[in-house]
Amino acid sequence: MKLRDFVVNCRRTGIVSSDRLSVHCLRKSYGTNLADLGTPVHTLKSLMGHGNIQTSISFYIKNNDENSMKAVRGLEGLMGE
Repeated sequence: MKLRDFVVNCRRTGIVSSDRLSVHCLRKSYGTNLADLGTPVHTLKSLMGHGNIQTSISFYIKNNDENSMKAVRGLEGLMGE
């Protein structure tokens, strides 16, 4: 799918954004929503296809509160990640 087709289809379905729309926006929304739902970070890493758990934490877990971040860092230390 070309970017232009993606943007046209978003408009047709009523998706409105002040940001520039891209297919990456869908990926970011997917990961962010999973993180906000409390998906365990290792599951998030797997679903997003990240090779390094730190990528998942850096881009998606930051949307959760600080206590969640502390818990993830604690578990990460236990698992040697």
